[in-house]
Amino acid sequence: MMARAKRVADLPSLTVAELARAVGEIAPPALAEEWDRVGLQVGDPSARVGRVMTCLELSPPTLEEAIERRADAIVAHHPLIFRPLESMNLAQPVARLVAGLLKGGIALIAAHTNLDAAAWGTNQVLAAALGLTVEGPLFPREEDPTTGLGCQARLDKPERADRLAEGFRQRLGLPGVRFAGPPDRKVRRVGIISGSGGSFVAPVACRAELLVTGEMN
Repeated sequence: MMARAKRVADLPSLTVAELARAVGEIAPPALAEEWDRVGLQVGDPSARVGRVMTCLELSPPTLEEAIERRADAIVAHHPLIFRPLESMNLAQPVARLVAGLLKGGIALIAAHTNLDAAAWGTNQVLAAALGLTVEGPLFPREEDPTTGLGCQARLDKPERADRLAEGFRQRLGLPGVRFAGPPDRKVRRVGIISGSGGSFVAPVACRAELLVTGEMN
C-alpha cells in the first residue's frame, strides 16, 4: 500500500465517538503494542460524522483531499501523533496537520498495531489478496489465539519460492518485489507480516519457509 491510497465512504450520521467505538470493535485497542498510539487522536467526540475517508497515513495531500471531499473524519492506519506535542508550532509538519484537521473540522482516528493483530485485519486482507487461506496468527496471543502478530497459511502442495514471489507480484499488481533466499526452495508454509517484518525473520523460520512482509529495514 502507498500513503496516497485512500477511500471515501458515506455513512449514516453518527458521532466521532461512535465511529471510534466501531473501529475499536474491529481492531480492539487492547491489541495494540505498548508503544503504539491508537484511537481518536484529533477531534470532538460529540461531533457528527456523515462521510469518512480511510488512508494508510495522513499527509498534506491526503488532508487536502479530505477537505475537498468534505470528509468529517479520517481513519488512518499509521498514527499521526506518536509523542506528545510540545508545542503547536506550525513550522512543524505534525502540528501543521493537526491544525489543518481542526480548521477543517475533521476528526482523526488511528488503528495501527491493533488492526495488525486483530482476528480480521491487515495481514488477513493481504493473505486473501495473495490467494492464500489463513490458518491463524503467526504468533498467537495467549489471551486469545485467534488474534496475534501476522498470519500463516499452508499451501496445498509445495511451490518454488521464486515462483510464489512472482505470483504474489502479479496478484498485487506490483512492478517488482524484493526476494532473498534460494529461488528453488520448496515452500509449503507461508508467513505474512504486512508491516515491518525484518526483526521477525529468525522467529518466523521455525513456523514458515517463506516470509512475506512490507519492508525489512
